[in-house]
Amino acid sequence: MPKDIKNRPVAFNINDPFQRKLYEYTYTYTNFSAYVKMLILRDMDSKKVESQPTVVAQVAQPEIDIDLANSFI
Repeated sequence: MPKDIKNRPVAFNINDPFQRKLYEYTYTYTNFSAYVKMLILRDMDSKKVESQPTVVAQVAQPEIDIDLANSFI
């Protein structure tokens, strides 16, 4: 039976100072896989918010009959 677990490796070029910092930072997490999954989930959630249409309620302004309004004053 084949494994139901799939791997998606991440490569870091440690000769690049920025990528080396990223690589070293990964060691601050004991479970790198869970950390990457959390980042992916955060990205997915932010895209859901962006893709939801913005609903703008338009409230009709009633026309005011000035003569009728003056009769109440």
